[in-house]
Amino acid sequence: MYSIVRACGNLKSIIIGQKIHIQILLAGYENDMFIASMLVDMYAKCENLLDAYMVFDKSKHDGISWNALITGLLDCGYSSHVGNCIEKMYLENISVDCGIYAAVLKACSSIYALDEGQKIHTEILLKGYEKDLFVGSSLVDLYAKCGAAHEAWIIFKGLSARDDVLWNVLLSGYVDNGFSQEALTCLHIMQLENQAPSAATLVSILKACGGSEVVDWLHQTHMEIIEKEFQREILVSNMLVDTCGKCGNIKEPQNIFNALSIWDIASWNAMIKGFV
Repeated sequence: MYSIVRACGNLKSIIIGQKIHIQILLAGYENDMFIASMLVDMYAKCENLLDAYMVFDKSKHDGISWNALITGLLDCGYSSHVGNCIEKMYLENISVDCGIYAAVLKACSSIYALDEGQKIHTEILLKGYEKDLFVGSSLVDLYAKCGAAHEAWIIFKGLSARDDVLWNVLLSGYVDNGFSQEALTCLHIMQLENQAPSAATLVSILKACGGSEVVDWLHQTHMEIIEKEFQREILVSNMLVDTCGKCGNIKEPQNIFNALSIWDIASWNAMIKGFV
């Protein structure tokens, strides 16, 4: 029963999920906390928060059910509701684990609530969860997105395992907040640590190269894109066209544009901007 409910949520099959829910009620399993958590998760993933709340309110709550509700709120774009969930968890004396802290930090990141995120960070430090990779990644994301580059870097350095996903979180945060030089420095450190950049990494670096003063970095990144054959990915090629155009070289983006096997609206916009 558990796996069927979970599958309905993953496939967003709300109609089948509701039929399974009726069978659960008829079988008298509605008081099973784990099944209730799965139902909350299923309804939340199907963006049916009304039914998710209904199941949640009628069942006993534990960390798993709260996590399912919080994750559902985040996925549906209701980040501002997460703070209320945390307050109610405290009132119910529910232990907040690493997964819930990471979800709350994600909510703070999505609405750029740095002050609230810092309060959560203080709790995390008191409980000794700051070294957890999932929590640490969420903290890096929070500080990077909110423009606190120094804090993001300190937390990043303290994590024992750093994969390309975590590097990309840091890089995109730097670039989106105008810390282009810091992003380029990160790429250099990645290379020293033999961490191979992904397509997403190179897109962030290209964004950071949007000026003639970093044309050498742009050339190096372009060569790496060719070497790893990332130019086949439309997002990478579009960003390359856009960045080369910003650096005042219209011939090179034209060649990249003409070599694309498919053009989308972003491709045309990048080329037009380059000409302008």
